[in-house]
Amino acid sequence: MPPKKKIRTADTSNTTGTTAAAPPTRAPLKRRTTTTTTAAPPTTTTTTRVTRSSTRNQTAAQSAPVPEVAAPKNGRRKRTAAAAVLDSEDESTMPPAKTTRVAKDRGAGATVAKKPVAVPKKAVAPKKAVAPKKAVAPKKAVAPKKAVAKEPMTADKWFDLLKGSYEVLNPANVVNWMQELDVPMETPLYYFLLYSCQSTAQFTITKSQFVNFMNGIGVKNNDQLLAKIGPMLTAIRPSLDPVNPRFKPFYKWCFNHCRDEGAKNVPVDISCELFSILLDTNRYSITWKPDKDGPKDGRSSGEFPHVHAFIEYLATGPVKVITKDQFDQFYEFNASISWDLKEHSEESAWPALLDNYVAWKKEKYPSPVQLESKTEED
Repeated sequence: MPPKKKIRTADTSNTTGTTAAAPPTRAPLKRRTTTTTTAAPPTTTTTTRVTRSSTRNQTAAQSAPVPEVAAPKNGRRKRTAAAAVLDSEDESTMPPAKTTRVAKDRGAGATVAKKPVAVPKKAVAPKKAVAPKKAVAPKKAVAPKKAVAKEPMTADKWFDLLKGSYEVLNPANVVNWMQELDVPMETPLYYFLLYSCQSTAQFTITKSQFVNFMNGIGVKNNDQLLAKIGPMLTAIRPSLDPVNPRFKPFYKWCFNHCRDEGAKNVPVDISCELFSILLDTNRYSITWKPDKDGPKDGRSSGEFPHVHAFIEYLATGPVKVITKDQFDQFYEFNASISWDLKEHSEESAWPALLDNYVAWKKEKYPSPVQLESKTEED
């Protein structure tokens, strides 16, 4: 409720103690009060409407002379009894003021805090729909390559693979061939192939010779050759008991094949190779491997005991070549004379080279009988 307006009245009292006369009675003012309240901030506006009669009474009261009132000693102005009566009359005749609800615990002049207004969140724009990836068309099924039928191996193609950059098979490429077969060059296999292919040039096999032989035995590759060559070598292996009739032709052919063109003899080194290969029965097996140690007493194993000792004798240099007769007779010598030489006779018609070997062998590798006879002579 707003504070009431104070109406200043004349105080008839003066410093001399005289009493002032009562003011004339006035009609009470009729006031109409309207209160309007706003939400935020809460303020109260009061409009006062005054009637015409109340305005005339008020104007007359204001125009009446007001005596001066001396200020009290304590600095405050002393209310008169007449002023108090007027105030009471105003309050009794004034309609009750409309009260305005305000928030509790608010002091005078306090402002009401606005309630926070929830600000709606900005609508989030939906993510753009990702267009589905275009379906990748499946790759066309690649038709499997047609299996190229391998041409069957023939003896002609086999020869072309073996010869390499040469036109024929010779010791240069035959070494590689023997390695593929896993057969040592010290075996009779190479000589047997030369013999079977009817080679005419020294240590050489032509294509026509190779193809004719391989087609004749039905062989077109290395595996087939290994399956058949073993029994063929066994069939030609030398034997003295009983004598193998197929060996002698092969033995003599090898000597003739190893002779240089126009020559009648064979160098000693080639002859020693032929002796060691052709007259060793163990080497006719394709599984044979060289023995690095060799015989300890000079005696060769098998049916030809003089091979190793004779080669050792030739290494001393008695001759430079071996004739055809010496070559052929050495085979017969091994077939007739044992290791202890008890069958040998000075009257025997052996080549001089073989008689000289017997004398060298008695000194180098004497037999027990020879040792006893020598002891008796001494």
